[in-house]
Amino acid sequence: MPGERHVIEPITTSRRLRFLEDAQLDALREASLDILENVGVRFDSEKALVIFAEHGANVDRSSQIVKLPRDLVLKAMANVPRRFTFVARDPDLDLPIDSITEAGLREKVKVMIGGAPVTQDFANEIGADGYADDAIAAVNVARKLVGAAA
Repeated sequence: MPGERHVIEPITTSRRLRFLEDAQLDALREASLDILENVGVRFDSEKALVIFAEHGANVDRSSQIVKLPRDLVLKAMANVPRRFTFVARDPDLDLPIDSITEAGLREKVKVMIGGAPVTQDFANEIGADGYADDAIAAVNVARKLVGAAA
């Protein structure tokens, strides 16, 4: 199926970076689907194994290897939200990242993300102004963003 495009397309950002050509993206996609389908991924969590089995994955409980059929992966990817919201403890303060731009505030508001669940690459992809591994690094990044001495 190389060259075949599904409804899944990369998220486009205001940063027009392109590191791979279409043929390279197709090859990467095919290799990834092949690994997921034929090699699998090991999960130590019994709860995860149950969830994968319930949704059609091939689960080997003795090895804890989950093999994900191509169709299952493509269906899941087609249903992933393409945008996200910064969630606050108070739901009234939740902030969809697109709303900053829509409100005309993008030049006045600095967006920082960080911590274990995210990476600098992800920060770049979503257009965040800053990224930090931990709270101490975040202070230094914030100071640089507002032009304060570190």
